[in-house]
Amino acid sequence: MFDTKKVAESIKTARNKKNMTQMDLADQMGVSYQAVSNWERGNSMPDISRLQELCNILDISLEELVGEKDKQTEIVGKLMANEEEDVSLDDIAEVAPILKPTLIENKIDDAISNNKKISSETLLELAPFMDNDSLDKLARKMADTNINMLCNLAPFLKKDTLDAYVEKWISEEKTDFDSIEDLAPFLSKSAIKKLVGYMISHDCEEEIVRIAPFMGKDGWSFILDKESI
Repeated sequence: MFDTKKVAESIKTARNKKNMTQMDLADQMGVSYQAVSNWERGNSMPDISRLQELCNILDISLEELVGEKDKQTEIVGKLMANEEEDVSLDDIAEVAPILKPTLIENKIDDAISNNKKISSETLLELAPFMDNDSLDKLARKMADTNINMLCNLAPFLKKDTLDAYVEKWISEEKTDFDSIEDLAPFLSKSAIKKLVGYMISHDCEEEIVRIAPFMGKDGWSFILDKESI
């Protein structure tokens, strides 16, 4: 990932050399004063589509802005030159904080369309920078082929998406309980109850014990009622 503190110092130094205030830079960039302030404090980064404009205003090169020429600088340079086909998902993850969600999502869609392998590690790096709806859509696409990836993405997904997957998993009478139980902390209580009921029907006592705590205070009474039937 980019060193935002290094970029922040580069922007501040170059602005001062130009004898510009933060407001002057904000006006020329067409952004808010708060945006420039956040850039210079290292709280955020300018969007990649604005980097060249920023460099032109400050009379510095891309390398001077982001630091010495390295892999990240090369990736940004390719994206700025619209050479996206030469940039892999792993490359995208390197510079994700300054990319628009649509660029990340388009790159992932392209990888899926071309049957390219997407590692859990890369997807987890990209998840915080993706639109929630797009991430849920991706999870639905990939869930059937990679339950472990779905489990890794669970903290970023909507409960509805995870609940729907569990219901589908049950309807297809799957029995990979070791994998599905990893979703328990992120499911609604109603989905967990359905899962527990399904586990009871398959005599999976050990797995039930592991997910029961996520049902709340009435979890054990629900299990006892089911077992007494």
